[in-house]
Amino acid sequence: MMMFKHDDSNSRKNMKSAVIKGGFSLFEILIVLVILGIVSSMGVYAWQRFVANNNLRTAARDIAADIALYRQKAVGQNDDYMVTFDVANNNYTITHAKDSDATVKSPSVFGADIRLDTVTFGSDIINIKSRGLVGTGSITIKNSRGSSAKIRISSAGRTNLQFTMK
Repeated sequence: MMMFKHDDSNSRKNMKSAVIKGGFSLFEILIVLVILGIVSSMGVYAWQRFVANNNLRTAARDIAADIALYRQKAVGQNDDYMVTFDVANNNYTITHAKDSDATVKSPSVFGADIRLDTVTFGSDIINIKSRGLVGTGSITIKNSRGSSAKIRISSAGRTNLQFTMK
């Protein structure tokens, strides 16, 4: 009778190689985690930059839209309005020119990172006349990143927005 002896040295080698080939080492996993951390930190920085600049654009467009809206109301209602900018307190109010105590609108457009920088109208007031005429000047707002938006207004009331993003 012939006996076959089972040689298990080859099967042990095959088992070891199957285990090693089937997974990742701790070092490989750490490298992947480091790479993911670097890429995600770059993404967070870019996202914060995008949000800050988008908030600046939104605030500038809101100011321009308010001026255009009350210009239309002035013509339609044959009434005068005033837009008063308070650079020190970082806000503006819209009132009837006849009754300056009656505030029409006092928006809270500016967030924590957006501030009024300069207003080049006389006494920081835009007088919107019943014929739609507005004084010539500009409003500049900035955000915490150093980006700025300049709202230029012609005497006819046309607005032009210019953005400088950083």
